[in-house]
Amino acid sequence: ITPDFQYAAPSSISDSDLAPFVYPDLKSIRLTFVNGHFSPEHSDLSNLPVGVSIKNLADASNNEIVHNHLGKLATTKDLAFTALNTAFIGDGAFVHVARNIVLETPIHLLFFTTETDTPITSHPRSLIIVEENSQISLVETFAGSGTVTYLTNTVTEIVAKDNAHVDHVRLELESDNGLHI
Repeated sequence: ITPDFQYAAPSSISDSDLAPFVYPDLKSIRLTFVNGHFSPEHSDLSNLPVGVSIKNLADASNNEIVHNHLGKLATTKDLAFTALNTAFIGDGAFVHVARNIVLETPIHLLFFTTETDTPITSHPRSLIIVEENSQISLVETFAGSGTVTYLTNTVTEIVAKDNAHVDHVRLELESDNGLHI
């Protein structure tokens, strides 16, 4: 029997819920999402250098760079889950690194799903654009809690221009009842 998934609503959580996934030894720039929704109170964007823009994708939706790149790599033809993610784009991460920037501090995108009474689904989208001769390290963590089934259907588009270098690590730490696509 397939669960009747509901679109995840915003939820508040405590710092202790996120503590296992906020790595103290990883001094990072962090963007946090809870149930697929941006959580500014759990994000740390305090050390953004000039030339680096990191924000909630919904807040960048009018940006010309977003319009030029979003959905260009993650096409929906013959890819049902990418099409589903695209249909539900609302929140997600937007990272833009200008040319000739070497970002020493890693970028950490943390996506956390909370315990709920009913099965939920979220569809986070991340758009990462690294211009010419730039370098970043990107860590995506997907985690969750609880015993109720949930679905995280994520799409990450990375545009690395000429001579750009992107180290990308994805940690899938969903709960035992979490489904991750």
